Amino acid sequence: MITAVFTKDREGNISSFSISGHAGFADAGQDIVCAAVSALSFNTVNAIETLVQTPIQYNAETDGFLVCTLQDPHQKDAQLLLQALALGLKQIRKDYGKEFLTVRFQAVDSTIEI
Repeated sequence: MITAVFTKDREGNISSFSISGHAGFADAGQDIVCAAVSALSFNTVNAIETLVQTPIQYNAETDGFLVCTLQDPHQKDAQLLLQALALGLKQIRKDYGKEFLTVRFQAVDSTIEI
């Protein structure tokens, strides 16, 4: 299963996200859920870094792990891209099922799973 966790600051801005795991929807190289999540998440990182040009720190590993942290979570264009990522992941979960993808939002005091 893929787990996506978005962390929000006290003002409700997404300050970071992490994605880990493998969907297990199909064999490696044929898994459209993994491919969709990878495409959305890496495109988001690239768009924030290149188009928005706001500083981020990220780490991507070959085992299905990506973490990205914004240095300025108040940047509106970056927030729009992160909200679009969350929306896309929620739609993948809706279309393919919760057994392949979990999306969570963590606030300072709690975690909400959808």
